[in-house]
Amino acid sequence: MQVFAKRVFRFDPEARPIVAFGIEEYRAALIEVSQPGDVIVFVGTTGEPTLEADRGRLLGIAEFAPIPIDASSIVDLEAFDGFELGDDGTPKWPKALPILRAWAYEPKLKLIDVLKEQLTFEATLRAVRLEDDDANTVLAMPKVEMHLSQTPLLERLRAM
Repeated sequence: MQVFAKRVFRFDPEARPIVAFGIEEYRAALIEVSQPGDVIVFVGTTGEPTLEADRGRLLGIAEFAPIPIDASSIVDLEAFDGFELGDDGTPKWPKALPILRAWAYEPKLKLIDVLKEQLTFEATLRAVRLEDDDANTVLAMPKVEMHLSQTPLLERLRAM
């Protein structure tokens, strides 16, 4: 199993069970290198609009399906915060992968206290693979499984 990391403004897979990207090539790059069963760690960005309590912290981890979808095919537009929508009312990060299962970290530890190095800026745009020792560390951290939305697409993917 590979573990990837991505910086996000918020982690809410109950309302939005997706890994979102602004550009199709970033989503495609993750699909190309990932396999079923891989996971992604969500790290709060260090500034607004991320909640102050979440900034720079490991927020959660999710198993994703390496299947390209549009964010709005799973998530209602009402579930997006205003800053996540463009002037035309569509998601700014429309390219997505569905989340199959997700866990919230309890407690939410600071990234710099867990990983041996800070994530690069690249992790803000795309998902980056963690080295094995960092991957094992984040997998061993205490976490609580979250209840995810039950859309027909997600139910089919989870059954697979």
